[in-house]
Amino acid sequence: MAFEIYILSACLAIGFVFWISSTKSNDKFLPPGPPTLPVIGNLHNFPNMRAMHLKLAEWAQEYGDVFKLKVASNTMVILSSAAAIHEIVDKTGWIASSRPAMYFVKLYSGDYHLLPKPDSPSMRAMRSAVSQFLSKQNLKKQLPLVVDESTQLLYELMERPEDFVTSARRFTHSIAKTIAYGQRAPFFDGDDVIEYYRAIDGVIRLISPGTYPPVDIIPILKYLPEWLAPWKAVGRDLKARRARYYQGLYRQAMENSRRGELTNRVQCFVEWLTEADLNLDREFISYNGLVLVDGGSDTTVGYVLTLMLALASMPECQSRAQSELDSITRGKIPQIEDLQKMPYVNAFMQEILRLRPPVPTGIPHSVTQDIHHKGYVIPKNCTLIINTYAITNDPNLFDRPNEFLPERYLQTEYGTAHGAKTDGYRDSFAFGGGRRLCPGQWLARATMELTTMRLLWAFEFSGARDKKTNVLIPSGLPAENFELDIVSKPAPFTCDIKVRSPERRIAIRTAFSAALDEMEKYEMNVPAKESDRLAAIRESLME
Repeated sequence: MAFEIYILSACLAIGFVFWISSTKSNDKFLPPGPPTLPVIGNLHNFPNMRAMHLKLAEWAQEYGDVFKLKVASNTMVILSSAAAIHEIVDKTGWIASSRPAMYFVKLYSGDYHLLPKPDSPSMRAMRSAVSQFLSKQNLKKQLPLVVDESTQLLYELMERPEDFVTSARRFTHSIAKTIAYGQRAPFFDGDDVIEYYRAIDGVIRLISPGTYPPVDIIPILKYLPEWLAPWKAVGRDLKARRARYYQGLYRQAMENSRRGELTNRVQCFVEWLTEADLNLDREFISYNGLVLVDGGSDTTVGYVLTLMLALASMPECQSRAQSELDSITRGKIPQIEDLQKMPYVNAFMQEILRLRPPVPTGIPHSVTQDIHHKGYVIPKNCTLIINTYAITNDPNLFDRPNEFLPERYLQTEYGTAHGAKTDGYRDSFAFGGGRRLCPGQWLARATMELTTMRLLWAFEFSGARDKKTNVLIPSGLPAENFELDIVSKPAPFTCDIKVRSPERRIAIRTAFSAALDEMEKYEMNVPAKESDRLAAIRESLME
């Protein structure tokens, strides 16, 4: 056995060196970048995932808004300014909006996952459909679902404030699941929710850099036998587990539709798309309902938890935001349209997204043709990184970029310093760029806006502490108190959450009681034990 491993390793090493030599590109027309080493390129000075966005921002200051990294024979071009993104990604359409190879994603999703799917007619058709379903115009139909789920979030935080993390995760997951498959998640400890999160946690471990060897960088590793490549069995297991989840939800949604169960309900994505008859494979439709669940569950909850940390660690900002909100709502639960009258609350939200964007280095793009930019060539098949964190923390754009200062958005539209160059700057870098701009951004924005106002209205947050050390977390959302796998979110913390007044406590109970009647429309497939729990809650609210 040892001899066989030796021979296999030698063959792989020889193959790897040959592959590097045969695929080495001409670097003289590439943008500048950090010095490289033979064969491995910049692999030796790559930071870990948690610090990746910080290092890319540092390199952007040294090498400019368009710089390169070499990883073995692969070229990565990092875009670190609004102008560069506008010229290279936005203007070139699909040329700069394909996807690079994502071997581990394909292991658990096959060819159906929209997010990593390279440019193709089926991908464009599905993306167009998702964009239409989640459009700003269609948001009016979906917003009541967010409003109702937010009242349950308030009720859960009021009754069990110590469980704020699970309440936030249930909240965002239930919205996404209802919109995708027409079935909500009333409890975080429901069997299907537990299974979903076990699988998605496994997915994150599988695709996080460092868990397994970099197969996309060294493609020859794909051909290793399974006894030397344990990730293959992991991917196969995750694929089967997630298939049981989304295929079961899809079947239930179709059965409900055939029985007329969707009367007086918002039509869910998979039913709408099936009726649209876009000549898309049913498995493709079914799987991308799950893509909506993934996107809505993970990125939005990162914002909600960051918001809670900001409120609990910055009492002066919380007090100012609450004073403004109270002057508008006069004690009533805020509605989405109230935000336009609250400039400071809006600025507070924007500053959270600026300082701690949910996806700091974006989802990689791939280039399908050579792109010429300012004398450089961005070569076909290279990977593009939209360096969101570097842009929103650029000292050339923002005064004191590392400080949490909502007031900057009261001074200028995008919070940029007076006189700063803002060519192409916008507020949507948190949602990507080009043809891959997040189609769910309008729903995500509405969820963030409503949640921000309602948490400010209902609760007083205080005493944020690191869960491991019990040390108070300083104000300003410090980087050391955040974790990054794919999405940025606070490291585990605790805080005190108290209802602001007895009147608000009564209002929360009343609103939740009314919302339960509406949300019951999306509970037709919940297990009996969950139905019994819901009935008990309804009965208690009537007392």
